[in-house]
Amino acid sequence: MTTRAMPMLRVLRRAPALLVRAGALLFVALAAALFILPGLAERELSRRVRALPGLDGSVTEVRRAGLFGADLGNISLGGPPAFFECGAVSLDYTPWGLLRGRLSRARIAGARLRLRHDESGFSLAGAPPALFSQKNGKEKEKSPLVIPLDSLEVSGLVLAKGAGRPEVSLPFLASLVLSKDTGRADLSLQLHPPSGEARVTGSLDLHGGASEAVLRAPEISLAALAALFPETGLACAGTMDLRANTRFFLSPFSLAGFEAEAALAHATARAGAAVLSSATGTLAVRLVQGGGWRAQGRGIALAAPVSADFDSLEITLAPNGIFAATSQEVSLAFQGGAARAERISLTGTARTAGSGKGNTVLVVAGAEARKLTLAAGGIVAQARQISLEGALETMASGPAVLTGVFAVGDGGFSHTSARVEVSGISGGFPLVWPLRDTGATGALTAQSVAVKGMPLGSAKISIRPVEKGGNFSGAFVSTAFPGFALNAKGAWRAEGKNGPELDATIQAPAYNPPGGFPLAQFKALPQGLSAGGTVTAEGGFRLSRAGFSGSAALGIDNGWLDYPASGAFVRDVKGHVRFPALPAPASAPGQTLAFQSAGIGKFAFGKGEIRFHLESGEALFIEEARAEYSGGTLRLDAARIAKGEGGFKSALFCDRLRLAGVLAQTGGMEAEGDGTVSGRVPFEAGKNGLRFGRAFLYSAPGEGGKLRVTGAKALAEALPEGAAQRAQVDFARAALEDYDYDWAKITLEMKGNDLAASLTMNGKPANVLPFMPSQEHGGFVRVRTGEAGARFQGVRFDLNFTLPLDEALRYGKGARGVMNLGK
Repeated sequence: MTTRAMPMLRVLRRAPALLVRAGALLFVALAAALFILPGLAERELSRRVRALPGLDGSVTEVRRAGLFGADLGNISLGGPPAFFECGAVSLDYTPWGLLRGRLSRARIAGARLRLRHDESGFSLAGAPPALFSQKNGKEKEKSPLVIPLDSLEVSGLVLAKGAGRPEVSLPFLASLVLSKDTGRADLSLQLHPPSGEARVTGSLDLHGGASEAVLRAPEISLAALAALFPETGLACAGTMDLRANTRFFLSPFSLAGFEAEAALAHATARAGAAVLSSATGTLAVRLVQGGGWRAQGRGIALAAPVSADFDSLEITLAPNGIFAATSQEVSLAFQGGAARAERISLTGTARTAGSGKGNTVLVVAGAEARKLTLAAGGIVAQARQISLEGALETMASGPAVLTGVFAVGDGGFSHTSARVEVSGISGGFPLVWPLRDTGATGALTAQSVAVKGMPLGSAKISIRPVEKGGNFSGAFVSTAFPGFALNAKGAWRAEGKNGPELDATIQAPAYNPPGGFPLAQFKALPQGLSAGGTVTAEGGFRLSRAGFSGSAALGIDNGWLDYPASGAFVRDVKGHVRFPALPAPASAPGQTLAFQSAGIGKFAFGKGEIRFHLESGEALFIEEARAEYSGGTLRLDAARIAKGEGGFKSALFCDRLRLAGVLAQTGGMEAEGDGTVSGRVPFEAGKNGLRFGRAFLYSAPGEGGKLRVTGAKALAEALPEGAAQRAQVDFARAALEDYDYDWAKITLEMKGNDLAASLTMNGKPANVLPFMPSQEHGGFVRVRTGEAGARFQGVRFDLNFTLPLDEALRYGKGARGVMNLGK
């Protein structure tokens, strides 16, 4: 045997002992893996958890433990209730790493994290405050984690927002890879809500230094985000592109920087009765120096419930509660109207104070809109500046309290169809809620009120809040009618039979300017027209959810009118008109207007009265009209006068007009007598003036009369051309100086612009006439002085008259303009 084989023999001799030792070591290792390591892992986890400040302990179940990994279950931290719960955790480690208290990787699935939200922000419910506070001392903590590890993977996290509240399930995958040397970790998170994806990447400093994270969420579904918060009842649609960059500190958590930009596309949201539809635009939010926030928006558009466009929007919020919002070029469109403002701003401060009964929030703010235009329902309102200043305090118990002032500068409005324009509105009034009497009173003034382009006057109203409503009073002072004023007073209630209600009464003191009404300033009226009298007005109205309702009455006494150009006049006018159901411009039936005397041109009338009612703002219905004329009565048939119809047709009923008076005014004769005629005269009044139809006036059957006519010239012109009587003017004049007629008839007919009248009478002279029949002359000749005349029986007269209406009514001097007023 060689010396080279000797060591081999010694090994073979010792093999049984080595195998025994190796088996013993293997047995010990297996026993450690099966019995010792699970206990060591559980003990190490419990130790690390108990070492956290303020944390009493944990509940951990080791389901499987080996040399290179373990499965844990039923993990509970903090509480009760626990702020962290997990049913399964998978750990990877090495034996020597576990002995040093460090893991290679941890995988957490199906964890529940319980959140709490209060005035200080979000926190873990049940977690002690010391858990997230930095430790004092110069020694740097190796890791703030429960157990130091190299990487962490989390999937399927559930956020529970307090006991008994709905939970939010976040389907995501998260990965945290740690660096052993630097104490930093790389974060990767992928969220998978339905119809969308969000990715977060970042770097965390586990020693409490600054950390960073970046969020990218292209075309994320708003419906999926709303589904994460079912308790809100929020229903959403549309998409949002979201990008965010943030810098923060972990222990304690605080933001060092934040920037985010969200782009909305056809976003809609509904929460109860509130609806937001088709929102678009881009909104950027960032954390500014000092801890404040700033949000800037561009091209923001909303479609419902109010369509709105914001060219630019900027919002700032400071940590001390100071906030501001400014928007340029704002356009709004709503049902029946639209609004536009060059600039809208909101500034103020908000303070929150806690108490044993809850929180109190005090907001002191001011809002301002410049160059605001509002159009709705035919009304266009404008204001150079509108502002709102005040304070809103929400109490821990009880309603919110509001005190403030609303102010407007250089405002006005106009109504297109009514051609009403109010300008120069300025002033302010107090805002109080709940409504109560604070002693504060506000006032609004309108420098000019105009109708159809004519300035009428100015107005002022004062407002004072009272319990459950407010009182107001106002006055309108006329510039068009100096000395005329219209006073109003009333109250409004926040809750009436039909919701909010406003009641007011209006009254005008008796107005009777000494020189008459100043009509010369009204260009639509004929020059030279004057009128006067005592005018009164009163009324009341109510405004509520049921609409506008009211009544008004106008009156005149001792009224008069003169228009010398046409010889028109009216004296001692008295009347009234009542509107019982405003806003309908219809009067009550049976309104009256009476006068003592009136005339136009050659025609003069005595007492008269008109009964009428206004059917609408553009139609007048004359129920009945009568006037004294020539000893009898003229009565107008019912007539309807409507704007745009070009005039109206009616008829005059003539009752027992003295024939002598008719001849005097139509034929220009000087006549007297007691006989009368009656009949019906149709006529038409319109743009061509007054036109008469063919008419007949008769004496009453069986009733004659006496007629005495003087004036040879007028009588000669009245006799028909070529008649025998025309050659015997002296005989006709002598016969009509005292003539008893059995019957008489007047025929009226228009010929061109003239009224042709024909009078036929049959009777006899009352006295012996100094005439005798003459066969030689074919007529009658006057007898010599001293000779007896003859008594004539059955003498008939046919007399014709022509009355130029333009001359009689003086149309050429403006009467036609009076008749056409309002057409």
